[in-house]
Amino acid sequence: MNCSLLDDEDYVRDVTSKIPIWLIEGQNELTDDRSIWDWTKYKIRSHEIQHSKRKAMEKKEKETNLQKEFAKAKQLFDSDPNATNANSLNSAKEKLQLLYEEKLRARWWEHGEKSTKYFLNLEKRNQVKKHVRKLKTSGSIITDPFPNKNAFIKNYIKARLSKETTRK
Repeated sequence: MNCSLLDDEDYVRDVTSKIPIWLIEGQNELTDDRSIWDWTKYKIRSHEIQHSKRKAMEKKEKETNLQKEFAKAKQLFDSDPNATNANSLNSAKEKLQLLYEEKLRARWWEHGEKSTKYFLNLEKRNQVKKHVRKLKTSGSIITDPFPNKNAFIKNYIKARLSKETTRK
């Protein structure tokens, strides 16, 4: 189910008014309670799909109308650049920008934030900064942990344990 439809008052009102009708239809045609419940869920789902398609068509139509309005205002302004035409062009531009911002917010809400190249590189740089390159334990500095990995781990654990015992 598209949970954002629950914020749409028209959809909620429409579904709540139709559920009793669907239940009666189910009771007339079916005998098992589970079948009636499945029938009702099926009707809700099919109504949800129809409603969503209708809303999508309305949004697309609104976007097309705003684009036409903007193109018409731009053409008027290009042919006669006066204050009235400039105001109508700015108004159409603002309406179109609001629509696109709303679409972007909806897309972000549905799909989540996608990491860009900039943020991925920033994360990589921070990871490099966090990386332990040197470890000073009992007077010696270890810079390369790979030739003798076990010795590195033992020295690290000894250093941590000695720090914890000195704190207590």
